[in-house]
Amino acid sequence: RITLLVQSKNPLDDDARAALEPWLERLIVIDRRPLLSLRTLLAVAFAAPPMLASVNGYAPQLEKVFEQLLEEDWDIIQLQHTYAFQPFERALKRSGKPFVLTEHNVESDLGAASYDRLPRWANAFAVYDRWRYRRWETRVFRQTGELIAVTEDDAKALSRLSGR
Repeated sequence: RITLLVQSKNPLDDDARAALEPWLERLIVIDRRPLLSLRTLLAVAFAAPPMLASVNGYAPQLEKVFEQLLEEDWDIIQLQHTYAFQPFERALKRSGKPFVLTEHNVESDLGAASYDRLPRWANAFAVYDRWRYRRWETRVFRQTGELIAVTEDDAKALSRLSGR
C-alpha cells in the first residue's frame, strides 16, 4: 500500500493520473503556488532555507495534509530531495517519526540549476544562496533516519556532507 503526496507546479493531467493510480492506494496532489508569488519572492530573499527550498516550501496546505497523514501508521516515510523538505520539517519533529530522504543530486554542489537564470548583478546572491544551501543540507541530513543517494558520486558527496 502506497500513498503518494505530491506538490506539483503543473496540474496533474489524466494520462499522468492514469499511469500512477494503479500503483497507489492514494494519490494526493497539492498545487504549488506560482513561482512569482509574493510569498515565494519574500521567502527566497529573507528565509533561512535556500532559494530552491523556499520556492518549494512554505506551503501550508501541503504541511497540513502531511501532518494528517502522520497520524496514520506507516512502514516507511520517504521524502525526495532536501529542497522539498521545508513543509515537512515541523510535522516530522512533532511526530518523532523517522523518515528516509532520497537525494538525486547534491544541490549545493550543483550550484542549484536556477542560478543560471539570475542576472549577472545577482552573482553575490548566488554565492550567498550556495552557502545557505550547504547549511540547509546539513540541517536536513542530521534529521534523517536514513539517507539514500541515487548515484555513487552523490553517495560520496552525501557521505562527506552528512558524516555517514
